[in-house]
Amino acid sequence: MLTFAQSITISRRCIKAVTNANDIVQEDILDSLGVTEGDMLELLKRAICVSESIGVPSKGHTLDIEKLGGIDSGSTVRQLSLTIRDEAVEES
Repeated sequence: MLTFAQSITISRRCIKAVTNANDIVQEDILDSLGVTEGDMLELLKRAICVSESIGVPSKGHTLDIEKLGGIDSGSTVRQLSLTIRDEAVEES
């Protein structure tokens, strides 16, 4: 299981990669950071689930993109990070 610290790092790095946002805090709403519904949200989810350098795979875990289905542009960075922490599975 990922720690919350690991999941918040993944969230911040992936958001920054997709939007170039800086100073990302847990209370930020994704939409306010530039992660809008549609393509931007899908890019973020793909980065989280697939990127071997900044996403879940970088921590030796996997995450099915469907597990992020409850995340939308109105979600906070904290909600995203908790979902990543709770749903990521350690690679065997």
